[in-house]
Amino acid sequence: MINKIFTELASTNKEPSLIEELWDYFAKKYFTPDFGSYENISVAEDALVTTATVVLAGFIAVMLGASMMIFTKRVLGRLVRRLIKNEATSRESAMTLDELEMGKSLPVRLFINRMTLSKAVRCREEDEFYGIAEDEDKDAYKISMVTPRKLRYKRDPAKDHFYIPEDKKHRMSIRFDKKGSNPMLLLVLAVVYIVLALIVVKLFPSLASFADAAAAGFKGE
Repeated sequence: MINKIFTELASTNKEPSLIEELWDYFAKKYFTPDFGSYENISVAEDALVTTATVVLAGFIAVMLGASMMIFTKRVLGRLVRRLIKNEATSRESAMTLDELEMGKSLPVRLFINRMTLSKAVRCREEDEFYGIAEDEDKDAYKISMVTPRKLRYKRDPAKDHFYIPEDKKHRMSIRFDKKGSNPMLLLVLAVVYIVLALIVVKLFPSLASFADAAAAGFKGE
């Protein structure tokens, strides 16, 4: 299915585009196992779910996952790191984005109400909205999850004050440490994934031969 979608998106014309031709070439040359004929097992690739399609789907999943990890740690994590650096660890010491010199950070402004930052960063105004006392061990995020969407508090990135609770400071500093989130990691992952995929695809015929021999053994041949 992914293979079909990829080729359809690659060209709006009836004749194959350059991208489609390149995909077909690499898919057949490098990511299509050279299966032989087997007496005891049947090996046939479905036209919609080929080995190349599985490899492509896995590659997309790995790269998306790594990209989200890097974005979370390096971009969204800046807010967490700055709050900890400025000792904003209580309601009294809570700070606005402008005070943290992050008022113009579009990603933080867009994600301040999303799950990642909602769980990691506390908001003084949000605590007060839900009636959470200073000494109460309650989580505004959990309360918001059981509150109808229309009635939930919506954080204002221009005015609200944010902080990292003292008892979560160490855990958040580790979780949002930007070490190991260099964008070059994507290139390394891509190379490693492709190499491993090539090796596995080349091993498929040998595995099929082994399975065929094992099936023959079970039959007593």
